[in-house]
Order: sequence, then structure tokens, then C-alpha cells
Amino acid sequence: MEKTVHYYNIFITKNGKRTSYKLNHFFDKLIYPLKDDKKLKICSKKSIALNKYIMPDAKIGGNEANIRTMAFAEYRNDKPFLGKKGTSRREDIPDDVLEVTRCVLFPNDFLIAVEYNHKGCKAGHIVTYIERFFPADQDLSIEIKQVQQNNILDKVLKSNKITSLMVHLDTSHTGVVDSLYGYAKDEERKKVSMFSQIAKKSVKTADKIGANIAMFGFSKGRRKGLIEKKDIIKFISLLDLNNPALTNLTVTFVDPDTNTPQTKNLKTEAFIADIIYTDKDSPGDELMRDEIMALYNGKRDALKKMHSRFKPLINIELEG
Repeated sequence: MEKTVHYYNIFITKNGKRTSYKLNHFFDKLIYPLKDDKKLKICSKKSIALNKYIMPDAKIGGNEANIRTMAFAEYRNDKPFLGKKGTSRREDIPDDVLEVTRCVLFPNDFLIAVEYNHKGCKAGHIVTYIERFFPADQDLSIEIKQVQQNNILDKVLKSNKITSLMVHLDTSHTGVVDSLYGYAKDEERKKVSMFSQIAKKSVKTADKIGANIAMFGFSKGRRKGLIEKKDIIKFISLLDLNNPALTNLTVTFVDPDTNTPQTKNLKTEAFIADIIYTDKDSPGDELMRDEIMALYNGKRDALKKMHSRFKPLINIELEG
């Protein structure tokens, strides 16, 4: 069984300015002590709750004492059935059904490592969840930035010239087009409706001919077309590049720093990611913590320096 892990710089902001307040203190003080029913929140139409919260052993000191392991549960609205192979047995599930996403928070590095669960909550949902607990009238929010490889995505989004774009979609995934934009808000999705229509037509055509991969793309020609660079930039910026249904997103652009043409597959080259291999379909929270910690320690220097790009940070105190 493979589990993919993505890394994000994460900050509490006040009045739009990043702060030095550590998220572990916020969880310790304002979320973890709550009764279970108070931990359930509706986030982007999803029912999400902090399901488990693991602190380091009391004997551990230094920076590691601030590390927290969290499991977030997303409760499904559409429940499957219980059954047994080789029989016609089918029974309703009386209890709620949930998907679990595990995270490890490294507060001193303003970093969170998040397990990718296509059916469960994503990093953006976790952001919304945290914000549900912020005290009112303090102008607080969460800023999260997925850790990039060599700032490739930023360079694409800042480029003054994009000459081609090619998209590959795996049609075997249910709701492939609807899930492309992750947790983007409806009003943002409407801005790229033209691309959504093209994607839907490509998926429909692939289904008709029995193909597993749908492809569509654009290339700059001599004549000026209807699709402008700003529209392509908006489309790229909203895509959930972590979505397994998106198998390829290759862009040819002019690097704004060097003014040289570049071709990059943003699916594989945009972000730092790791894969955990386990012989269990549902590895335990402690196992996931240990595996993520090992991955973090293996690239600690590269990850630790990422948050320095976001300084200076302001100091605040939160009122509970």
C-alpha cells in the first residue's frame, strides 16, 4: 500500500500579516481539550473532526516537544453497504462512515506534513477547520503554501509567456472533472468554466472510444485565440495538482527570472512529495507518524529553510 505525503508551510495570520504564533499551542489550548461533539465542524460542505491528537512523550524536550500528530476524520454522506464475497448479503451500516487523513505538525518550522487521501479531507479543508475555532473579532486566518521544488509553479504563474499546455486525465476516477479543483470555492471554479467544459468533452470522448486517459491542450499559434494567458494562469492556479486523476500537466513557458523557455510537468515537478510504503491497507496513526518523521529527518535541512522566505513574522497573543 502506498501513501503519499505532501508538505506545507503554514502560518496563523492577523490582519493579513504572518505571525510567529505556533499552531501546536493553538491546538493544545483551544481544540484538543474540547469534548468530541464540539470538535465536529462543517468545512466546505464536509463534516470534519479532529479524531486523534498525539503529543510526544513527556521525556522528550527541545523542538521535538512541540511536534504534534493529528488524525482528521471526514464523515461521509454516501455510505456503502456491508456484505460478504460470494453471497448476496447486503446490509446497511448503522454507524457513520469516515475517511482519515493523518498529519504531523512541525511548529518550529511552520510546517505540516499531510497524508493524501483522495476520499478524505485535504490540506485546504484542514485550514478551514482550524479557522472555525479562531476567536471572533481578532482578524485571524490561516495561510498555507505547499512546498515547491525550485519555485517551479511560482515561475509558471509569474511568466509573461506561456506557449503550450497539455493536460492528461485518468478517466477511471469517479467525478474526475468535478474533483480537479480540490477545495476551490464555487465562485473561483466559475472563472475557469471554459476549461471545465473542454475537460468534460475530453473525458466523454475518451469514454466513447474506451480510452482510460483523456487529453486536451493548447499551443500558441500565429493567430490570436480566444484563450488569454491570464485565463490559463487562473486554470493552473486552481488545479489540485495532488489529485491522482490529474496524471500530467505539462507547460511550456518563459522563465521570468532567466528569460529562457522551459518545459515542465507540474504534476511531478511542482511540489516536494514523498511516498510511504506499507504492507497494511490502513496503517495506524503511530506508524504514519513514525514514517513521516523519518521522511522529515531525511530532508530536514531543505524543509527547515523554506519558511524563512516568509519572514519577518509578527508576535501576537491569542485570547481564548
